[in-house]
Amino acid sequence: MAAPGSPIPVGKGPSGIATGDLNRDGKPDLVAAVGGTSALAILLGDGRGSFSPAPGAPLPAASAPHLVEIGDLDRDGKPDLVATGHDSHGVFVWLDVRARSRSTTWIGTGRGTSSSGRATA
Repeated sequence: MAAPGSPIPVGKGPSGIATGDLNRDGKPDLVAAVGGTSALAILLGDGRGSFSPAPGAPLPAASAPHLVEIGDLDRDGKPDLVATGHDSHGVFVWLDVRARSRSTTWIGTGRGTSSSGRATA
């Protein structure tokens, strides 16, 4: 049986997906690399199998993001994102990425990112 609202529209040709708790509410969220764009679709989970676009999403990303992963790269207990850039042949990192439920801003902190989370490498 498909989850409520499935399939979830994220754009043309999603090419990679990852799960993790981006907004730290204890519920799994989704990140999808949207092919043919420079964005990552961010979907917040409700804990019952439904997902909705995060405020401020999509996250600006490398040209043609291809694969995406969520993990704690700097061991600070906060979710980080890694995405490959198909056209740039690079790997882009966003440290301390979180969804703010009351804001339309995605935040990236640490080396290699700006306050908007856009890669600056």
